[in-house]
Amino acid sequence: MLDEGRRFGRRPFFWFAGVDMTIELRVIKKHANRRLYDTVAKKYVSLENIRDTINDGIDIQVEDSKTGTDITRPVLLQIMADCEQEGRPMLSPAMLMSLIRHYGHPMQDFVGPFLEKSMGFYMRQEARMRKSFSDLVPDSDIAKSGREGLATMRDTLMQILTSGKSD
Repeated sequence: MLDEGRRFGRRPFFWFAGVDMTIELRVIKKHANRRLYDTVAKKYVSLENIRDTINDGIDIQVEDSKTGTDITRPVLLQIMADCEQEGRPMLSPAMLMSLIRHYGHPMQDFVGPFLEKSMGFYMRQEARMRKSFSDLVPDSDIAKSGREGLATMRDTLMQILTSGKSD
């Protein structure tokens, strides 16, 4: 499992949040033997390496090496599935079932953009909160304890949200 610093990346990385407009694109080729080849690093990589690349603020595009077909979405979904299996999952079974129910639903075309805008809003708010906090308290032991306090608040909020209780 990645430590907190690596898990959230070294810098803001959500392009749709308007947080970091510098976008680097890394092309990954998937070969017939199912191995993934990073064309910039010029080496074979694992899904975890790709996750680290994304967390470092670098966007990826995965292509089938024979056809050139863009297969980024299935690879990203596999990375998400792997992340959901380890540590603390972000998507509850109820949330996943709700998403599945919207496939083929008349509102399907609105769900993706809505979730993207919601995540963008969340990331902008988080960036503002981090900036406000870092402006108030420079990187020190106090800042470290503040970050730990924020992590505790996050964990408590998640427990409340996932249990449906407020006690």
